[in-house]
Amino acid sequence: YLFNVYVLVQVWHRFVYSTILLAAVLPLLILFWRKWIKEGKILHLNLFLLTNLLAAYIFGNLAAVITVWITLLLISLGEGLFPWQGRSSAKKISLRFLAGFMFWILTDMWWILPTFSIAPGLLSQQHSGEDNLATLVVISRQTIMPYLLQLVNPFYLFLNSELGTVYSNTVFRMIPWIMSGLIFLGLLVSLKIKNYARYGVIFVISILLAKGAAIPFSFPYIFAFKHSYFLGILRNPFEKLGVMLPLFGAILFTLGIQSFLIWGVKRLGNIAAKIAVILIFIVLVGYA
Repeated sequence: YLFNVYVLVQVWHRFVYSTILLAAVLPLLILFWRKWIKEGKILHLNLFLLTNLLAAYIFGNLAAVITVWITLLLISLGEGLFPWQGRSSAKKISLRFLAGFMFWILTDMWWILPTFSIAPGLLSQQHSGEDNLATLVVISRQTIMPYLLQLVNPFYLFLNSELGTVYSNTVFRMIPWIMSGLIFLGLLVSLKIKNYARYGVIFVISILLAKGAAIPFSFPYIFAFKHSYFLGILRNPFEKLGVMLPLFGAILFTLGIQSFLIWGVKRLGNIAAKIAVILIFIVLVGYA
């Protein structure tokens, strides 16, 4: 989750405080939220609300509201559908989701009311709906699938070489594909495991959300931007929603590296397989 191209560029290189805090807090929010919707214990809801309250600075960027709640919605849907445990379980999760959302609004009312009372007028003076759509289309050219699957923002890493020209080197251009390959392997494995299939599905949905108006399936984003001015805060979807990729990708990466190790022990032997895994970690950590 920490050592990948997205966090390297979008979190550390850009060094936006709210984004740094979001990347740090989001796993905790998911942990407590998942406990709440599964077990229904007030303790876990309180821990979620307390963590959210202490980290309220993340909502200094309004897009973080959408990022957090899309993530929690996907987690909730995953828990309710994979594996399917009947209507009773799905109803409980739905009610807990609604209750948690309402308590979140009440907890954060101190900044929600003043923010949303001035935001519509302020945002309309800064950007028009046409500007938001044009920005979305232009930025989405940088989130085509070859870049997105590597979690790469080519503008900073390749076009402007803000982290050095070494990242444009042929060998360095190949390294992110190692991580992508293991995530893809983990995705295939997850679909065969009852309790992990949800993470594979969520990761695929996260890719579709983070790519913006890039092909394929560009129409839903363009249609939404034409009919909802508020979505303009997501005119750079990879930057705003992309944090979900390393988050859920880390789970799939773990499954992928485990599968690779099992395969390697059978084909290469125990020692050789473990050395290969260690080398993979050294290369990926060194890159990021």
